Amino acid sequence: MADHLRLPYGEDMRHALTKEDGEGIYNIVFCGMGGSALPGNILKNWLFTRLTLPLEVCRGSKMPGYVNEHSLVIISSYSGDTAETLQAYEEAKKNNAQILVITQGGKLLEQANNDNYTVLELPQCDQPRFAIFAGLRAVACALENMQLVTTDVARELEDAADFLNTAKLRLSPDIDEDNAAKKLAEKLAGKPVIIYASPLLASTAYIWKISLNEDSKQMAWYNTYSELDHNELEGWRIPSHKEFGGLQLVSQFEDKTMLKRIQVTTKLIKEQGMIFATLQMAGTTPLQELLYAVVLAGYTAGYCALLNNVDPEKVPQVQKLKAELK
Repeated sequence: MADHLRLPYGEDMRHALTKEDGEGIYNIVFCGMGGSALPGNILKNWLFTRLTLPLEVCRGSKMPGYVNEHSLVIISSYSGDTAETLQAYEEAKKNNAQILVITQGGKLLEQANNDNYTVLELPQCDQPRFAIFAGLRAVACALENMQLVTTDVARELEDAADFLNTAKLRLSPDIDEDNAAKKLAEKLAGKPVIIYASPLLASTAYIWKISLNEDSKQMAWYNTYSELDHNELEGWRIPSHKEFGGLQLVSQFEDKTMLKRIQVTTKLIKEQGMIFATLQMAGTTPLQELLYAVVLAGYTAGYCALLNNVDPEKVPQVQKLKAELK
């Protein structure tokens, strides 16, 4: 998956996006469902202070009311057949938006080619969430070419790929001693799990949640600092018996005020009988931390699946729902 961060999307697009394509764009809307929306979440988390325009991630079939000819709408569907995303595509067309499509095939690819929109084709993967890094690379390169983000994001992604290719070796199945993913799985398997994350890792808390849901077949919820301190903190008083797994994802790049807040919150929750395992993510940059958290989530959820005796790749409940909705 880390090698997806190296894919040459800037060279493979049907027509190369340039600064001129970014002129007249006043806002960016990233549309997708499930795993196909995750690149948008990570991108916003990563480049929050470097985006030159507002970026909104939309899950669903409707467009925000402000979308018009000055909007760049990124339509993301791995399968190309996601009903909500196909509807969002039609809405974006009706609003005369500038459209960029990220997909692996299906109706979306066919329609986008027929409508002559730029398409970034994803590599084949078993599940949409396994194409997260490819989708991130695709949209980051596109925005960089259009000069809608500052700095060399493609170079940052390639450096992160080098880091991840080394870091993931310590999480592989043949490593037992000091394997962080296996140790976490032993603590979390078979339990409902609560995931908290510091702001610089906020997007990965949701990825942990859906990885445990889809791969491990476990219930999981997530929240982020400091929002959880304004409401959820009180909820730890009841019930008195806490049968949850707890995990906190913390970035070393948070400021001292945030780190103190996390420390105090953890202490107050512990007083209510709930203990969180607090993990500082590996990496020498905020992006490396973000992507390492995604990789660690995948390995941990996979090991949880083994301990739960379930198949991590099959999603029978989701398939049943789709069949009954037809």
